[in-house]
Amino acid sequence: MSVTPSQDRHEEPPLHASLADPCLNSMTFLNDIAGQYPKAISFAPGRPIEKDFRIEDIDRYLQRYVEHLTQHEHRSEGAVITQLFQYGPSEGHIRALIADMLEKTDGVACRPEDIVVTSGAQEGMILTLRALFADPRDVLLVPQPVYVGIIGAARLLDIRVETFDIHDQGVDISEVESKIQALEAEGNKVKALYINADFCNPTGVSLPLSQRMDLVWLSHTYHFTVLEDNPYGIFGAASAIKPTLASLDRHGRSVAYLGSFSKTLFPGVRMGFVVSRRLAQALTKIKSMLTLNTSPICQAVVGGVLLECKGDLRLHCENRIHFYQNNLKHLLHQLEIAFPKGSTMRSQITWNRPDGGFFLVLKLPFTVTLTQLKASAEQYGVLWTPMEMFYSPPRESNEIRLSFSYLTPEQISEGVSRLRDFIKERLALRTPETAAAS
Repeated sequence: MSVTPSQDRHEEPPLHASLADPCLNSMTFLNDIAGQYPKAISFAPGRPIEKDFRIEDIDRYLQRYVEHLTQHEHRSEGAVITQLFQYGPSEGHIRALIADMLEKTDGVACRPEDIVVTSGAQEGMILTLRALFADPRDVLLVPQPVYVGIIGAARLLDIRVETFDIHDQGVDISEVESKIQALEAEGNKVKALYINADFCNPTGVSLPLSQRMDLVWLSHTYHFTVLEDNPYGIFGAASAIKPTLASLDRHGRSVAYLGSFSKTLFPGVRMGFVVSRRLAQALTKIKSMLTLNTSPICQAVVGGVLLECKGDLRLHCENRIHFYQNNLKHLLHQLEIAFPKGSTMRSQITWNRPDGGFFLVLKLPFTVTLTQLKASAEQYGVLWTPMEMFYSPPRESNEIRLSFSYLTPEQISEGVSRLRDFIKERLALRTPETAAAS
C-alpha cells in the first residue's frame, strides 16, 4: 500500500508556550557565550572567582559535618550513612545551621521549621510562585531590568508579569503603589512582588532603607508577598550593608526570603533555601513532587562550611569580599582612564557606581545588539551582556552589563582597553568626526 504525501504528513503537537519566550534562552546564553569565545576577556558571566576553590576542601567540609553528626548529635555510623546516602526529608537536613547563619550573617531571625532547603535559589522561586498563585487574575510584579530567572519561572507557570522601573536611586514607591491600584481596579490581584534589594542583578543597584521599609508597608497594606532574593548582599563593604526586607517584616508574614550558596560557596553545590513561616509547609509539599529532596551530600558540604565558620558567612567569604571590592574599584578606575573627563567619548558614555556585588552598567550612545556583541568578541576579544536581555519582553537598549567577579585585575585592565576600542569603532561608524575628535 502506497502512502501519499498528505497521509505521511503530520503536525507535531504544540509544546508549552513559554518555551518560545526569549527569556528562556538567556540563561543558556550567559552560561555558553564565554565558551564560544575562549580567548576573549569576558565581562559577561556572573560567576564567582575560582582562585580559592580547592578540590580537597569538599572532603574537609564533608568530614566536618560527619564529625558534627557523630560527636555532637551522637549519631551512629549507620544513621550517618542513611542520612548521606538515602533519600532525605523534602524540607532538608541542615535547617538549624541555616537558621543560625541567617541570624548572624543576614540579620534574619527565623525558626528552622520556617526554612525549606532547595536545589538552588531558582527552585525556590518556582516553589514559591507555585504555592502563591492560584487564580488567573493573580499578578507578579517585578522591576525592570531584572534577573531573567524570575521571568522564566513565571512563564513556565503561566503567571502574568507586570513591571515597574528600577534606576540608580532604587524604585519609585508611588509608581509601584499606582501600579498595584490600577491592577486591582481592573479586577486583578498583585500576589507577589520580586525584588533583589542588595547589589541587584543586572544593575548593581541597592535600595535605600526608606524604600525597603515602604515595600514592606505596601505588602502589609495590599496583602501581597515580597519575594526577596539576596545572593549578593554579603559582597559589599560593611558600611554598605542595610537591613534586609525580611528583617524589617517584624511578624514574618509578608516576606519570603530566597537565598543561595552559589556565590558564597560555589555554584556546583546547587543549594539554596526559602524562608517563610507562612509558606514552609506548602513549599515542602510542592518540592516533594518536584525534586523530592535536595542532595544530602551537598547539604553535608554546606553544613561543614557553616560549622567551620560558626554561621558567619562574612567570615568565610572575607577574602572573596575583599577581592570583589578591589575588582569593583579597579574597574571604576579603568573606566575613568579609558574615558577621561573632558573627552568627547566621556561626554557620551556614563556608568553607575555600585557599593558592592558583581555588576555595574555602562550606558552607550548607540543601541546595543547581539550582533554587536559578536563583533566585539570576534574583532576585539571582549565580551559583555546586552541589557536588552534583562527586559520582558526584550527591548532595545543602549546599556551593557559588566560583571567584574570572574576576572583578575589584569584582565579587567585589558578588557576595558579592548572595550574602549570597540566603542570607539562603533562611534566612528556612526559619526566619523567623533573618532577624530576623541
